[in-house]
Amino acid sequence: LSSTSKIDAVDRSTSGTVCGVVSFTLGMLSCRILTCTCGTFTMAKYAPPSIWTDEFNTPSVDGLRKFVINDAKKAFDKAKTKILALENVHVEVKWYGDCWFWVVAFISDFTDEPLAIMITAEENLQIASPLTHEFIEQLSTRRLKRFVRDGLELAMPPHRTSWAVWSVPTPAAVEDVMPVLKSKQKFYTPVE
Repeated sequence: LSSTSKIDAVDRSTSGTVCGVVSFTLGMLSCRILTCTCGTFTMAKYAPPSIWTDEFNTPSVDGLRKFVINDAKKAFDKAKTKILALENVHVEVKWYGDCWFWVVAFISDFTDEPLAIMITAEENLQIASPLTHEFIEQLSTRRLKRFVRDGLELAMPPHRTSWAVWSVPTPAAVEDVMPVLKSKQKFYTPVE
């Protein structure tokens, strides 16, 4: 892992006092620290965590949308609209630990796990979905794009996870993932 640090701002308005904001980055995690020195004393305070990583304060869906950048906002809107258009699906904000933090979860009335979650990493909007081996075996993958098939591989042996994960930086990428989510909803919809 690489780490970087830089001084974002320095205020020397008070004689003998130097204040500034220092940013540290380690991999995908970053931290901003407010530092002030007054004579020989140093005072350091941590900036509040981002709404995405603050486990103790539940953000809104719109708050998580504001966190993503550039075309990912359009992809976020497209994914939310398309997934909610499926029948018997509603949205919740859920905490998924130190890996995915706060996510937008699309909950189906027909499964215990979410139909899909949207991971609002600032520069890498992702959709993930827990998939069973029975569902993947019946899924027709011939017409799926390569990155969609690659994402499905994470939910198959020898991997020890049931989650398929796709980066969806554009609305077109969301469209490419939607056939899998539509098939999953249809697969679990009870036959009347």
